[in-house]
Amino acid sequence: MLYYLGYAWVLLTRLLYFRHFTIDKKRGQWSAAPKARLFAVNHNNSFLDPILLATQLPFPTHFLARGDALQGKIGAFLMKHFYILPVWREREGRDNLKANYSTFDRCQQIWKKQGSVMIFSEGLCENDWHLKPLPKGTARLVWQAHEQNQMLEIIPTGINYEHFRGPGKQCEIRVGAPMPYADLLESTTEAKFYREFNARLFSHLQPLVIEADSPANALAQFAEPKSSNSLFRGLAKLLHWPYYPYLKSVAARSTANTVHYDAVLFGMLMLSYPVFLLVIASVLAIIGLPYLWLGALIWPLVAYLGR
Repeated sequence: MLYYLGYAWVLLTRLLYFRHFTIDKKRGQWSAAPKARLFAVNHNNSFLDPILLATQLPFPTHFLARGDALQGKIGAFLMKHFYILPVWREREGRDNLKANYSTFDRCQQIWKKQGSVMIFSEGLCENDWHLKPLPKGTARLVWQAHEQNQMLEIIPTGINYEHFRGPGKQCEIRVGAPMPYADLLESTTEAKFYREFNARLFSHLQPLVIEADSPANALAQFAEPKSSNSLFRGLAKLLHWPYYPYLKSVAARSTANTVHYDAVLFGMLMLSYPVFLLVIASVLAIIGLPYLWLGALIWPLVAYLGR
C-alpha cells in the first residue's frame, strides 16, 4: 500500500518539478501480466532515476540501490515498503560484499515469481550526459538466472535530463525493445558471456542515452516545448519566498560535491510542500473570510504555470 501511495505522491510532485516529462513507450504497451523482467538502466541522477521510471510501470518493480545509504531503521523501512534491494561496493568495505549474495538470491526469487527488477547497469551515478562503461553486475545477474533455467525479458532503458540543478527542466525516458541474448548463452564460458553481453547491452543503451558535453548541447537533443511564462515564473518565486530559497540552500549544503542535489531537493519538496500549503491555508483561514483558505490552491497553480 505504501508503495502505491508513495509513487502517487511522486507523480504529483513531478507535475510541479518538471517543465516537460515524456516516456516514449505508452503504459498500455506494457502488459500488467506477471513476467520475469530486468530493466537495465543508465544512472545519472541519484534516486530520481528509479522513482521516475517506477511511476510509469503498471506493475511494482524492485530496484538495486547502494547498501550504505540504507542502514538503520529508516533504511529498513524503505527497503521493506518500496522494494529496494541493497548492493555493496568494495569501497564501502570488503566485509559487506558477502551481503550481495543474498540480494542476488532475492532477485532470482523475484523472477521465479514473474516479478520485475531494475538495475543501474553503469554501476555508478554521475551528473552528465554520457553512457559509461558497464561493469559485470547486470551480466552476472542474467547468467545466474540462466543457471537456474530462468529466461528474462531484458529491457534497455535510458533516462535523460535537461540539467541536474532543480525544477523547470525536461526529462525524457527512452525505452528500448527487449534485448535478445539467448544466442550468447550457447557454448560459452561465464567470463566470455559477461564480455559479449555487456557489449550488446551497451549497443542497445547507446541510442537511448543523450550524449552531450554541456547543458546547451543536451538541451538541443530534447523536443523543446514552449518555455514557461516569465510572469508566472516571477510570481512563483515571490509566492514561495523564503520557503523555496531555504530548501535550495539546505539541499546544496547537504549534498556538496555529490550527485544527489537534484534528488534531495525533489525529496524535500515532496515531503514539505503539503506542510507549506497547510500553513498558507491556515493563515488565510485565520483572516476569517469564508472559504478564503481555498486561496492556498493559488500557490501550486502558479508553481505549475511558472515551471
